[in-house]
Amino acid sequence: MTRLAVAAVFALTAPAWAEDDPKKALEALQGEWKVVSEVKAGREGPKEDVAKKRVTITGDKVVFGGGPREEKATIAVDPKARPAGLEFKIGEAGKDFVVKGIYKLEKDQLTLCFAFEGAAPKEFKAAENNVLVVLEKAKK
Repeated sequence: MTRLAVAAVFALTAPAWAEDDPKKALEALQGEWKVVSEVKAGREGPKEDVAKKRVTITGDKVVFGGGPREEKATIAVDPKARPAGLEFKIGEAGKDFVVKGIYKLEKDQLTLCFAFEGAAPKEFKAAENNVLVVLEKAKK
């Protein structure tokens, strides 16, 4: 009986990235997210600018809005990677700028860490070439 109770607790507290199916993992990211914090190369973004930013994920399409300009991208996720991986393709087909990163989803909070050049980060830190963004699911 005790083993069953322990297993149930672990099943209920398993993080969202425990889902290894890319389609289901991407489904969990759908919707509008507001940016709570943004740290680029170790420097935190101005609170008034960060508060305006939104990220909307619909299918495999992403819109980064509320900043100086709106950016559109496609997203692919790799929930089997540890930490779970993601890739944004920004720009026109055939001329895509690829951004690699990692993500974690905990209830209504999504944390992204990505590099503008090279390989995806291995941990959630805004190192020299990385951006660390924390988002919360927008209330309807």
